[in-house]
Amino acid sequence: MENILINYKSTDKESSKNTKNNRQVQYEEKLKEYNVGIIENIKLAFDSATDFLGKLAHDIDNISSFKMFILCLNNGLELLFKYMISNRNEYMLYMDNSKDKIYSKYKKAKENNYTRLSVYFEYNPMEDNLHTISFSEACKVLCYVYQIDEFDDLFFTRCMELSKVRNSLTHYSAIIRKIDIISFCDILDTAIEWFNKEIENHYIDLSILMKDNNNMKYTRKENLMSDINRACSEAIDTEILDDDLCKQIIGFIIENSDRKLIEVSSNDYEKISSMFFESNKGKTSLKKKMASKFIEKYYIMVLANMIVEKGIKASHHEDAPEVMSRLDLNDWVYSRLINKWPVSDDQKKNLGIDKSIHEIYSRYDDEMYLF
Repeated sequence: MENILINYKSTDKESSKNTKNNRQVQYEEKLKEYNVGIIENIKLAFDSATDFLGKLAHDIDNISSFKMFILCLNNGLELLFKYMISNRNEYMLYMDNSKDKIYSKYKKAKENNYTRLSVYFEYNPMEDNLHTISFSEACKVLCYVYQIDEFDDLFFTRCMELSKVRNSLTHYSAIIRKIDIISFCDILDTAIEWFNKEIENHYIDLSILMKDNNNMKYTRKENLMSDINRACSEAIDTEILDDDLCKQIIGFIIENSDRKLIEVSSNDYEKISSMFFESNKGKTSLKKKMASKFIEKYYIMVLANMIVEKGIKASHHEDAPEVMSRLDLNDWVYSRLINKWPVSDDQKKNLGIDKSIHEIYSRYDDEMYLF
């Protein structure tokens, strides 16, 4: 009887072990069957972000769509940035772990004939227990270590603003500004462009090396930015034209369009910022420490197509080229300003200008414009 009991217990233990092993095998097989690689994962996040952005274009007040757009965009950016770092030096991805733990994983990868941890983990997901760096750390690596084109201080600041909104929505409460959608939409557009460049220049998965990389690229949805601008029309009135700094920027553009802002690119943020604060020196309490805030506001206004480059004839300049350009407000912005403040004194007071909009705008002869 004792032997029977012993055999029974042994069999039961073996059965339990087999069951556990079977579960692990099934789990691993399921993971392989449903494994989502980094490329597909990025595209899924972009798909979701784009879908919710499209919903916002039709209903800008849909808070649920706004929240999901922010979460999906932040997720897509984090995946993309880590993928970009991995393509350059994947060790940077895991630098928050102990060196010994990282080396042991590389050792296992080498023993299984893998040279990259990312590929090893993709095909052996049960081995992936290393922590990757945070979103903010990934931004710092790309901005300061690898100095990626266009990943400048402005783009870094915008990514941190996105992360701040995402954290607020995820962890407790949040303040939502509709006008931010314009900036975040542009971040998505830039991210898609970078993703396609990474696919073209860095993708090295040998299993699909023979395939056309163009099939792996992400296709933008055309006209989405213009749809968002239209949807944010009310936000432009309430969140820009009522903002003190934005009103000062508008006044600066109006007064200097045919003077300091000739042959100045709308993307030359540092130069425009310097000119703005210089012109306001002694006139307001604005200080240099507000430069980053100025650039953020100005950039949103450019994205919203409020500030544009207009073509002019320069025949009144003896040695000037035949065609020049100048920064100015879009025509529809002038109309909005006049509708908002029809009285000249209100225009001067709110925008900090010496003459009315009509007086300034009438300075420009129709012959100056190319269009």
